Amino acid sequence: MEASSPAVRPLQVYTSGKALSERDPDADLVTRVGAGDPLAVRALVASKLPRLIALAARMLGDRDEAEDVAQEASVAA
Repeated sequence: MEASSPAVRPLQVYTSGKALSERDPDADLVTRVGAGDPLAVRALVASKLPRLIALAARMLGDRDEAEDVAQEASVAA
């Protein structure tokens, strides 16, 4: 496959910092997490945890187990 093929181009555009910020509203927060900012970690987990718990609860059928799984996933990430 050639480097100029359409299948390659989106990856190249997406990996540039500017394009990532335009596509992902959490890009700056993720960058701060990667830099070791503990406040950014708290903010990211706080914003994503409720949805993660809801997804796990639907999959597992048990809210308490879902909270445990979501917490473990957040720590692992």
